[in-house]
Amino acid sequence: MQIYLKIKFGITIISVMIITYIISYDNGFYQKSTIKEWSGLKWSDFEGVVKHLNIHDVSLHVEIYIKYDSLNKKYLAFAGQNNKLSWKRKSVKNDSLLLRHEQYHFNITEYFARKMNETMDKMVINNDEDFKHELKVIREKSWTMQESYDDDTNHSLNRKNQTIWESKIDSLLK
Repeated sequence: MQIYLKIKFGITIISVMIITYIISYDNGFYQKSTIKEWSGLKWSDFEGVVKHLNIHDVSLHVEIYIKYDSLNKKYLAFAGQNNKLSWKRKSVKNDSLLLRHEQYHFNITEYFARKMNETMDKMVINNDEDFKHELKVIREKSWTMQESYDDDTNHSLNRKNQTIWESKIDSLLK
C-alpha cells in the first residue's frame, strides 16, 4: 500500500511540474517583450508562441499604454503592440489581406489612445481612481469596437465589410 501511495504522489508531482512548465512556456516567461508604438505592422512583429488551441491563424496583442512626459509634465496614452504576445501560425506566409486586417486592429487602438489623450487633457485628475476609471472606460469601448470589427468582417474574410470598416476607421483617425 505504501509503495502505491509513493508512486501516486510521484506521478502527481511530475504532472504538476509539467503543467506549470507548459503554462509558463505558453506565456513566454523567458522572452523579453518590446512594445511597438503605432505604425505599420510587418509579419516579423509577430514573435510570440502560437496558442495551439486557438482557432485563428494570427493574434495581435495591442493595448493602450500610458507613459509620463517629463518635459511637458503630463501623461500620454499611446497604442502599443507587444511582439511576444502577438503570434502567427507558420502556415501564414505573406497574406497581405490578413496583415491589413490586423493593422486595422492596431488603428482602432490608436484611435482610442487619442481619445484617452483628449480626455486626459480636459479632465482635472483629483486622484488615481478617476484616472484609472477613465482609462478603463475607454479601453472597454476599444475592445467593444474590436469585437464588432471582427464580427462584421468575419476576421477579414468578408471583404465588403472589411472595406467598409477600413473607411470608417480611417475617417476616425483623420
